[in-house]
Amino acid sequence: MDVLAILPPTLQTNLLPSELYCLEQVLEGKEANFFSFGGYSGNSAQTLSYPAQATERNILRPAFVEWLLTSRALRGRIAPRGIFIRGAYLNGELNLEGARIWHRLFLRQCYLEGMLNLTEANCQTIHLVGCYGDAIQGEYVSVRGSFEVKRSVIPGGVNLLGATISGNFTASGAKLGNGQSYALLLSRAHIRGAVFLDQNFEARGDVRMVGTSVGLSVSFITARLHNQSSVALLGDTMQVKGSLILDQAEIAGEVRLGGVYIGRQLIARGTRIESSTGVALRAYKMEVAADAGLSEGFYAKGVIRLNGSRIGGELSLIRARIENPNGEALTASLVQIGGHLELSDGFEAIGQVILDKCVIRGNLRCNGGGFFNIGQVALQAYSIEVGGDALFEEGFTAAGQVHLRGAVIRGQVLFSSASLYHPKNRALEAGDIVVGRNLIFGKGFNVEGTVNIRAARIRGNLEIRHAHFQAPQAQALRAEYIRVGGRLILRASTFVGTLNLQHSQVGLIYDDEMSWPDPGHLQIDGLEYTGFEGELVPLTAKARLVWVRRMLPEFRPQPYEQLAKVFAHLGMDNDATDILIAKENDRLRYAGVQPLQRIGRYILRYTIAYGYRPWIAFMWALGFIVVGAVIFQAAYGHDLIVPASAEVLVSEGYVKGRTLPPDYPPFEGWAYSLDTFLPLVSLFMEEYWIPDGSRPLGAAVRFYLWIHITAGWLLSSLFAGGLLGLIRQRGSS
Repeated sequence: MDVLAILPPTLQTNLLPSELYCLEQVLEGKEANFFSFGGYSGNSAQTLSYPAQATERNILRPAFVEWLLTSRALRGRIAPRGIFIRGAYLNGELNLEGARIWHRLFLRQCYLEGMLNLTEANCQTIHLVGCYGDAIQGEYVSVRGSFEVKRSVIPGGVNLLGATISGNFTASGAKLGNGQSYALLLSRAHIRGAVFLDQNFEARGDVRMVGTSVGLSVSFITARLHNQSSVALLGDTMQVKGSLILDQAEIAGEVRLGGVYIGRQLIARGTRIESSTGVALRAYKMEVAADAGLSEGFYAKGVIRLNGSRIGGELSLIRARIENPNGEALTASLVQIGGHLELSDGFEAIGQVILDKCVIRGNLRCNGGGFFNIGQVALQAYSIEVGGDALFEEGFTAAGQVHLRGAVIRGQVLFSSASLYHPKNRALEAGDIVVGRNLIFGKGFNVEGTVNIRAARIRGNLEIRHAHFQAPQAQALRAEYIRVGGRLILRASTFVGTLNLQHSQVGLIYDDEMSWPDPGHLQIDGLEYTGFEGELVPLTAKARLVWVRRMLPEFRPQPYEQLAKVFAHLGMDNDATDILIAKENDRLRYAGVQPLQRIGRYILRYTIAYGYRPWIAFMWALGFIVVGAVIFQAAYGHDLIVPASAEVLVSEGYVKGRTLPPDYPPFEGWAYSLDTFLPLVSLFMEEYWIPDGSRPLGAAVRFYLWIHITAGWLLSSLFAGGLLGLIRQRGSS
């Protein structure tokens, strides 16, 4: 075949030997290898990347290559496998703008002195492997096949804005950009296959993939993206039907993935993102159908923002580290997660972590995580919803406040082997939290600062075992108005500061004396509970009064009444009475009773034990009656008690021999004592006999009589009132 016959007139007269060689090889379906044509041996050819300069043995003019690719005359003459050229030097711009390229093009280790312009071209597969080119301009190019710039160096970047590629786009190992503008522009491109920017792919300048549609996965494995002062990867609204993989990538600059859709996984294991803008990853309203993992050595210098995103599977930041001191490290408000959220196993955040109003169907795991934002909020999860458990164990550390106010945890909340440090402030803010199972502060839990669970709703138990709370001169545990459906367990724990359980409702209490705070640091006014359980639980009035009195000197009556109610329910009525009497004694001592009231209460205390033991008044009365009988009988024997009747007193018989008329009742000391002591009772003694006040001793007997009568009225009234009150109390209980 005469190859010259098919050349256009402009090329027939001055065809270069290297171009003739290329044409012959292409028409024979072979690779035009200019390393071989130039006389390079096999070994030396393998060491060459692309030709350093043009020679008569490797040069190809752009006009020749354009004709080779677009000539209709060659359409049926070139093998379907395409055009293969290796080691060529194209000495100018290859302008294929708007062209129809009939053949697949494979350029290997070639040097393109100018730009490759494919703007709005319609072409087959294009591969540039190990090549050098100033730039590639391919806006709205249509490629029926794959497009590769694998291991190529393109300082001017690659522009494929709006391109349509039916296969893969591959830039594995390529070096794109020079830091002056974009390195790779794939925005609004439609790629039915995968995108490979991996195997030490390097971009100096930003990679733009805004609105790009990818039919399979996008891989940045071991990629190097450099645009430190601005955005390194701009992928807002990108649509990826497969996975987005950033494993071991090193990114200097911001990554933006706002509104991205990922049909499978987001994987960023060992990825490093360092941004001088303060934002490392901005992924608002991102949607990931399966798992998202920023883990296994992932590092970010700057905040990660995931607000409003939806993750179909698990969101994992295991062994990740995020640094943004004095600012936000991770913001994930309103994120919906179909699986677990893992901030665990070596996760570290230097700065604030925000999870406000997140919805997590699985567990929130912070085991072994470190949250550091000293003096500020370290972990903020306001009104978060967790379908499983919230776990803060195995070395969990927070230097700064942990904020869980309004959270709804359908499983249990567990703090054990955990440390919270936010002294002189609230270390744990969990007011109004709702817990579907147990809230546990377990072994190894240490906190410096207040733990606030005010108004919490806990369906299971509130368990505090082997935990240590430290908030000197403040509330160590603020738990007023809580509702606990199960038990309140306080075992082997310490409270340095106040334990506040005011106005709360719990089930059974299982505690020990070690877990009671120091005197003056217990607040249990309004605390309601159904009883105590456990073999080692102090269950005597004496021991429990020590517990209640830990609230003194601030006196409140309800804790005594609640304790007495529980003991009465247990059938321990005497202990219940002791507790109620202790309540009144402590009221007298600590409640600031007025002087007159104090006198009255002292009388009640020593006569009827405030009405709880009216039989004491009976014993007093019996004592008065016995003493009175002795005094009155002795006084009668010494003529200090005389008849009350003046006629009998001056009668001759009484004056001479103390003889009484037959109808006058004789004196009996016991009857006189009883008659004068008991009100409204007459034994016919008091009205017939009186002390002789004309004599000094008689006057003393008369004075005692007044005391005797007064005591009778007082003790009788107190006894009756106390007995009636006791009957009413027992009836109401």
